[in-house]
Amino acid sequence: MDCTLDTILVQTDSKIKVLPFQCKRWSCEDCFQTRLRRLRLEAADGLPNTFLTLTSRFRSDITPDEAARDLVRAWRNIRQRAAREGYADKIPFLAVFEETRQGWPHLHILCRAPFIPKRWLSERMAEYTDSPIVDIGRIKSRKHATWYVAKYVSKGPGRFEGCKRYWRSHDYSLAAARAAPGEYKNWDAVWCVQWTQEGIRESLAMAGWQPEADDFGRRIVWNPPFHGGIPDRLFCGVYWSTGPPGPDIDTIGGCHGNNP
Repeated sequence: MDCTLDTILVQTDSKIKVLPFQCKRWSCEDCFQTRLRRLRLEAADGLPNTFLTLTSRFRSDITPDEAARDLVRAWRNIRQRAAREGYADKIPFLAVFEETRQGWPHLHILCRAPFIPKRWLSERMAEYTDSPIVDIGRIKSRKHATWYVAKYVSKGPGRFEGCKRYWRSHDYSLAAARAAPGEYKNWDAVWCVQWTQEGIRESLAMAGWQPEADDFGRRIVWNPPFHGGIPDRLFCGVYWSTGPPGPDIDTIGGCHGNNP
């Protein structure tokens, strides 16, 4: 899928919204900034009060990917050990990998945690990974949390084999459910079509549809003309759909309600 070639159409009885169908890959130029903004929002949503950096000492006997997996295990063990020793029953967190200039991993963590001695953390890291250098400090505000993420992942989270670029505990986010997961729930139908946004907009304009709102060229809402519906030729490229089909999608290459 190419972010510049595929488009989502969502429809009600009276309007159509045109959106890019994004691949959401960090390596995609179109999606990178969107993903980075989302990561910053996720960081702030958890209202963290502590930042923590776990480092991995360079070793010639392991690869950067193995060092990253060691950091993941060490962080899991630290949380379990902190619970057993009475420092914190649970530590809600968001963890982000940074790839250093030498290609080695650092793990940056935002969390809600009571006071944990730096010396104790250093001892645990020396025990688990032979890397005692850690950093820990307090976060003063949501702005401070987003700044912390932006500082270390301006080029995107580091990628190491066998590890997620970033992840969070289920109890980290304190924000209300965002609109995105149910973005289409109030729309009658959704289609993914093999058309560029420019081609769709041109076709709608020629059919008399009028644009209502534009979001920096990324998405646009169209109002229908007094007479006529969606131009039939738009649906020749349908390959995914959900909701009441509107046009006879089954006869034009789409698959109602499923990915074919």
